[in-house]
Amino acid sequence: MRKLRVALFDLDDTLHDDTNSYMSAATDVALGVSARIGAEPNEIASRFGSVLRAFWKGLTVEEMRRGVEQMRSRMWHQTLASFGVEDEELARSLAAQFDERRVRYYRLFPGALALLVKLRRLGVKTGLVSNGFAVTHREKIGLLGLEPYFDSIFLSDEVSFVKPDPQFFEFVCVQMNEAPAATAMVGDRYDKDLVGAIEIGLFTVLVNTHRKPLPSGSPRPDAVVDTIAAAGDILLSKVQSLT
Repeated sequence: MRKLRVALFDLDDTLHDDTNSYMSAATDVALGVSARIGAEPNEIASRFGSVLRAFWKGLTVEEMRRGVEQMRSRMWHQTLASFGVEDEELARSLAAQFDERRVRYYRLFPGALALLVKLRRLGVKTGLVSNGFAVTHREKIGLLGLEPYFDSIFLSDEVSFVKPDPQFFEFVCVQMNEAPAATAMVGDRYDKDLVGAIEIGLFTVLVNTHRKPLPSGSPRPDAVVDTIAAAGDILLSKVQSLT
């Protein structure tokens, strides 16, 4: 039976409820600007959420190099422009407010921390693999209390790779000093977190928090579950105790 010695995890919407954190923060910001632009707060937050998801879906290494502040301001500028408002200063202000409020909503999914603790006790190496900006993700990881539970952390703008690039996962396996066949990747997005990992032979687990069907005709992950706790049951049944 296949034995796993390394477990890699995506961060957002895999270990913590990122959708809730950014939508809650966007709603807070929208409440403060709705009268000024003449739009309902829920609609403002909804459009911002659409802009944010589109950005991350099309993320490239070049985009990462522009920096998080420029990216956030651009998102809010696009959101305002969708209501006919062209105000770059206001967009920068809303971006700053959004960043300040978002950290208030960071919460781990039930079972996430317990899983990492169990894996570490078994001697399994753990890694975090995220398409994130170091300046915000390092803060997020710290606020969530996750850093002590990972042997290595790989963030896109620190390693110049972006998921789903298979080279990203190859790089991680080399850095973790383990073969792909003994490595698992757990993530919430098939297209970003798992496609590249499947290509190079990792054991893959989709935590389908978004309840989206798999693309027709695409290679299937080794397991599909609804929660990180359920993903833990899969991993723990396949890890090789190294203690």
